[in-house]
Amino acid sequence: MPSEKLIPYKLEIHEKNYPESKYDLSSLHTSDPTLPDDNIIDSIENFLTDLEGENLKDPKKEKTFIVEQLRRNGNVIDGYISTGDYGYEAELKHVDTGDLTHEKGELEAEQMPFYFMFYLPETVKGEIHGDGERLIFVLQQINNRGIKTALKNKLLPYLLENSENSVGKVRPVYTTRVYEQLIDSNRVMRLDVQINKLPGDDESRSEIIKGLSVEDTREQTLVLKAEQGGSIEKAKEIVRKLKDSNKEFAEIVSNEVEQVDAKVKNSGGRYETIPLMKNQMAMRRDLTGDGLEYDKGLLTPECLRDETKDLLTDIFNSDIVKPPEFGNELDR
Repeated sequence: MPSEKLIPYKLEIHEKNYPESKYDLSSLHTSDPTLPDDNIIDSIENFLTDLEGENLKDPKKEKTFIVEQLRRNGNVIDGYISTGDYGYEAELKHVDTGDLTHEKGELEAEQMPFYFMFYLPETVKGEIHGDGERLIFVLQQINNRGIKTALKNKLLPYLLENSENSVGKVRPVYTTRVYEQLIDSNRVMRLDVQINKLPGDDESRSEIIKGLSVEDTREQTLVLKAEQGGSIEKAKEIVRKLKDSNKEFAEIVSNEVEQVDAKVKNSGGRYETIPLMKNQMAMRRDLTGDGLEYDKGLLTPECLRDETKDLLTDIFNSDIVKPPEFGNELDR
């Protein structure tokens, strides 16, 4: 199976030169009457509907972009956008026999469908959350490929085409719960350390990374053994130091350490990798483990919707913000 992820982003619009003056995305014309619609969700729907079924090509990057389908329910829109590469020839061969099954031409593209979801968050009381200042959207990645750049480069110009005073920003959704997630974890499986050279002359530093050699290398793994309680107490001690001191892991271990990741088992019973180098991290949801439903090698639309709901629950307090309610069923 390919590696699949869901990655959340936020879209905000503000007055030019005044980033703190964020617009209410449910009442845009109050701030800028030149924007295409009063409600950002109406603009998203019109943007996607105008492109639905149209085969767009980017000659510079030699990529395609097709809005395959979309569904709307209130302040929620989701669907599929496919993209593919062209401009070169390739042979497709059967993975078992090696027999040639197809010769791809320069004007052919392998279209991969990517799930998307836009949501202007609402409270459980039915009101727009947070003064309507941010739109959340979630994009699927497959084997580290996605549609974020292509989508952003088309959507923002559409939204701001007639405006001279507004600016749109797309940013990842960050979480500051990295340390809590590790501290609360039932078991830490390993720490992956990417390094130039581990220090060998500092006793306190070598104790933190006990079990790793001090040879020049690029990456090593510290396996946390089950008979030591999964070594979780040592990992917890490390991240407590990080949290209390507001320092990055590299400052505590060594200036030569480039990246440290912890593999943990989350509350849903799935394993995920958490980077420990920063006080906050861009959120993502790794789609692995039991209970996921596949069709033709990719996750089903129903499964992606369920996982998106769970991801939004991680972003917002479910006692305050209600999860997205989707429209009619999607086909893939």
